[in-house]
Formats: sequence, C-alpha cells, structure tokens
Amino acid sequence: MYSDKFRFVGVYIEEAHAVDEWPISEAPRDIRQHQSLKERLAACNHLLSENESWLGGELSFHLDSMDNSFNIRYRSWPFRFWIVSKDRVLFKAMPTNSSYDLRDFEKFADAF
Repeated sequence: MYSDKFRFVGVYIEEAHAVDEWPISEAPRDIRQHQSLKERLAACNHLLSENESWLGGELSFHLDSMDNSFNIRYRSWPFRFWIVSKDRVLFKAMPTNSSYDLRDFEKFADAF
C-alpha cells in the first residue's frame, strides 16, 4: 500500500525499553542496550525475522550509528514515522497513548 508514492525505509535505533536502562513489564523480550553495531544488527535481524509477515518486503532497514545521530536529528525515540522528501519532513506522526492512529498518515498520503 502506497508503494507507488513512497519508498519505505526503517532505521533501527537504540532500544526504547532496554532491560538495563528503562525496562517495562510489557516488553515481549528482554533486550539490553546495544554496545556495538553488531549487537544492534542482531536485534534488528530478530525484529525482522519475528515480523516478516507484515513487513512484506517493502521495507528496507538501516541501522543508526552508535552515536545515535539519526535518533538525535529526527527525535525518533521511542518510535516514530515520517514522510521525508529531499531532507524536508513533510509529515511526522505523533503517538497518543503509545500508539498511532494511522488514519492521519492515510489522510496525508492520499492527498500527496
């Protein structure tokens, strides 16, 4: 859906609720904060393998650097999504009660 208008890209950032920093009981598994790109890659690969059915191959993933430069620039923590064109943010979804109403995205995307 919308792949005719947008290229979907994911960036795996630092853990939002790492067991050694800010654990929550609702977390599906215990993940420690990454200490290396190798650890971040392993966590990203686990996410991708656990969610292969809904990712559907339309989403390419990249890793944030260990200095978290993407997260710092785009304020991604704990999770966000945007529509970006030529380094300009056109749409930034904002969560409410730890979730998103995707109708906001759909409304923007349909008008794009």
